[in-house]
Amino acid sequence: MRPRNVILKTVRLLADNLCAERPVLTEAEFVAISRALVDLVAGALDDRRAPELDVYARIAADARRRIQLYSDDSRLSVQTLADSLGCSRRQLEVAIKTVTGKTSGDELRETRLQRAYGRLADPDNVQAVVDVATSSGYNSLSGFRAAFAARFDIQPGELKLQAGHRRSQSAAPNPPIAVESHSCIRACGRLCRGNDQRSSRRRFEGCR
Repeated sequence: MRPRNVILKTVRLLADNLCAERPVLTEAEFVAISRALVDLVAGALDDRRAPELDVYARIAADARRRIQLYSDDSRLSVQTLADSLGCSRRQLEVAIKTVTGKTSGDELRETRLQRAYGRLADPDNVQAVVDVATSSGYNSLSGFRAAFAARFDIQPGELKLQAGHRRSQSAAPNPPIAVESHSCIRACGRLCRGNDQRSSRRRFEGCR
């Protein structure tokens, strides 16, 4: 499909992102976002709704870009996000809901939690859980733990322990390789050991 306007271009980008994020989405989330994309396509084909949806698509795209860039800053909130975009909080909420099927708070929280998960699951990351929470935009450790466990069904500390276990396993030295030896009985009655059958055969023949 060749995009004819901003909406169709945005839909194509969102569809690509939806496919990439499918493994981490629940069925309900996937359906909700898919329906929002269908509504956008329908609006793009309806000239009466196209101008309105163009505005929503632009606000949503700008909001998601700012969330990706600044979600690690704990000062970023739905209100400060709306202020930075020059729109009202209600306009922002409607735009995000129309495009993604989620609220602005859901979008911000999901981005922060996904980044925190990646940091905790990284075996090379030595940050403590509290430092991961802070660097992911959370001011409250207890709030971070509750949100993380609700989203991923695992405590952040447990995920960090699993990552540390993988790191220790990868750093463990390889066990020595046992070299199989072959033996033969010399004619003189002594045991002849060698590293392979050929050396054993030579020793056996030399003993005769």
